[in-house]
Order: sequence, then C-alpha cells, then structure tokens
Amino acid sequence: MSNKMATDGGYIWQRPWFSSVLALGILFISGIRLVGICTQQNGVATAAIAQKASLIMPVTAGLLWFNDNFTWLKLFGIILAIVAIVLTSLPPPQKNINSSSPSQGKTNITFNWKLPLLVLVVSGTSEVIFKYTQANYLQPNENAIFTTCIFAVAAIIGVVWFFYLKVKKQISLAWADVAGGILLGVPNYFSVYFFVRALQTTGFEASVFFPVLNIGVVLTAAAIAALVFKEHFYRQKIAGLILAVMAIALLLLGR
Repeated sequence: MSNKMATDGGYIWQRPWFSSVLALGILFISGIRLVGICTQQNGVATAAIAQKASLIMPVTAGLLWFNDNFTWLKLFGIILAIVAIVLTSLPPPQKNINSSSPSQGKTNITFNWKLPLLVLVVSGTSEVIFKYTQANYLQPNENAIFTTCIFAVAAIIGVVWFFYLKVKKQISLAWADVAGGILLGVPNYFSVYFFVRALQTTGFEASVFFPVLNIGVVLTAAAIAALVFKEHFYRQKIAGLILAVMAIALLLLGR
C-alpha cells in the first residue's frame, strides 16, 4: 500500500475539489480576520448582519447558475429572511438619558462601509464555492477529508502569518491563546462538516438552503438566549423573529 494522502482517488492534490480546498482555506482565515476588524471598527451588529446577509450571493448563484426553481413565494421568503436577519441583529434602541453633553452616548466606532462589504463578499463567495463543489465534485464519503483539508490550509496560512507578525514583533503568544484557538477550532470544524453534510442530504436548492440555514441559526440563538440566559426581547427583535418564522414557511412552501 502506497503512502498516499487520500483514499481511492489518489493524492489529495489530485482530487477534483482540491482547488476549492485552497480557495476555502484562504477565505476561511481571511473571513475570521475581516469579521474581527469589522467588529472593532463598525460594531458587532454590522459584522453580524454582513455575515448573515451574505446569503444573497449563494441565493443568486442558485437561481442563475444552479438552475434553482423560481417562485414568488420563494422570492418573498428570501426578502423576509434578509429583513429578519437585520432586525434580529441590530442592537436595541438606546434611551436618551441625558443629552446635555455632546459626547455622551456616542461611541468611538467610525463606520467603514468597505469592511462589511468585504465580509459579505468573502462569506458569500465561500458559500457559493461550497455549493458548487458539493454539487459537482464532492462524494458523500469525502466530507471528513474535505473539511480537514480546508482547516489544514487555513491553519498553515495562520501559522505563517503568525510567524511573520512574530518576526515583526507585532504579536506575542501565550498558551492560553493556543488553548483558545483549539477550543474555537473544534466546534468550527464540526460546523463546517455538518454544513457540507446538510448540503448533500437535505435536498434543498441553494436558494432555499442558505436562507433557511441562516434563519435557523438566528432562531436557535434566540431560543438559547431566552431559555438559558433569560434574555428579554425588545419589540424590534420580536418582529424579526416573527418574520424569520414566516420566511422559513414561505421558503419551504415555495421550493
């Protein structure tokens, strides 16, 4: 038996999906960095909306490229999904306690529209590549190796970037950082693995799958916040959650 790094299809770099692995690994590590910068400069809400609104790209690709079925119910469901994401991601309205000081109530965040746009494009491009690869190249028994390769590429890029910054003396590393990276990496690995599995097994078109996935994440997070952390929802978020349920219903009826 040879020392091949893949199973029946030869070496990993000979697999038809290997170019997708390289692209997704680069986009994955770039996306993490961009979301962090966008959160620092534009706020958590803007970064969250940009990330989830990226569904626009795979939905458009599904309708124009993957020959998804078009219905008006589906279109209304997609629009409702985007509105629901915005409403549930925005922070609660702030009460004006004292306006005597011009600087009171303001933050140091300066909005940079290029960052959320980059987050949207990077996230959306990743989702389109995932769908294209799953539809054309990926076999059901290759999910684990496919996901592992993506994380390996991202890890290699991350390590190279770290040592570059280390040489430039712009960063230091503690064991707590390593442990934190591992703790974040494990759930991220399985989230990507099950994401690909869901693409293969649900039978949903891209124009249905991605809105339902994003709305499902929103509803799950809201349920955990309410049940575990006893969070009280403001009217804006309640409206967004209602629209989210309506969006899923329309998408499933219109598929």
